[in-house]
Amino acid sequence: MSSRLYISEGQDDDQEVNLQHCTLKSRLYGDILKTVVHHGEGHLKPQWESQCVVDIVSDDCDGTNEVDNDPPRYGGKNVTVTLGQSNCDFMRNIESCVMTMSKGETSKFIFEISETESLINAGSDNVQSEEQSEKIPVNKRKVSTTIILHSFSLTPPSWKLSSEEKYKLALSYKTQGSELFQSGKIEAAFNHYSRAVKYLICTPELSTVSESGLSDMAIECSVPLKELRALQCVCYLNLAACQARVSNHAGVVRNCTQALVLDAGSVKALYRRAVAHMACGQKETARNDLLRAKKLEPQNKAILSLLQTCQLGI
Repeated sequence: MSSRLYISEGQDDDQEVNLQHCTLKSRLYGDILKTVVHHGEGHLKPQWESQCVVDIVSDDCDGTNEVDNDPPRYGGKNVTVTLGQSNCDFMRNIESCVMTMSKGETSKFIFEISETESLINAGSDNVQSEEQSEKIPVNKRKVSTTIILHSFSLTPPSWKLSSEEKYKLALSYKTQGSELFQSGKIEAAFNHYSRAVKYLICTPELSTVSESGLSDMAIECSVPLKELRALQCVCYLNLAACQARVSNHAGVVRNCTQALVLDAGSVKALYRRAVAHMACGQKETARNDLLRAKKLEPQNKAILSLLQTCQLGI
């Protein structure tokens, strides 16, 4: 799954000024129409975690909103945006736009935003909660936004970050990933969970993870090792949930296995891996996972039901 932006360019000869037009084709957010009003300087562009100072001027362009019903405006002057840390659909689109800009550039963008509510209970322990989530569309509209990128910071390489900084970034990406998942944006959620894992596997405390388990090597860190393990385990489980949505059964098995390295008693990992094995026709392997899960949660109805189905097919 990728969030790359593919650009097709053109020019409008009828304009009094030489405006450059292009379409940013994003698999995550759909087409974003871009018009460069004023070119910036240099070739460097902001990356994930870059702190950007921007002006954002946004107006609806679908013409369907009544004055009394006008949605809240977003933006302002000299707004500081940290790429990858936004918590709404509008600002995630803004991030995608800013990542195509150079310092000093002024561009106009037109994109579509949607807001959804989910019936998912984020704190639920039900092993099927992610798979059974239901989305309710609330609103969908096009927005025309002009952005001026005044400045941005260069992103430090991950090896320069402390374990605590990596943990905070991973936790932020995991939280945003869950919001995206609940809104039905599975690919965007997958990308956020992947970034969370990237920071965690670069943390020295967790760098000794292998199939044989975790080293208890003592390394000074303000974040307890137990919390690091728990967060990484959840991220692998969430990656598996995303892959289950697109029937990537091999990916589900792989990520659930990684989760079980971190927590051998994870019922969700055992259950999801069993479902993936069943989908691949590996019923005996699925049965073994379900029996392990049953020992941990003997009254879990989802596990008992799938185990019965599995045993009937063997």
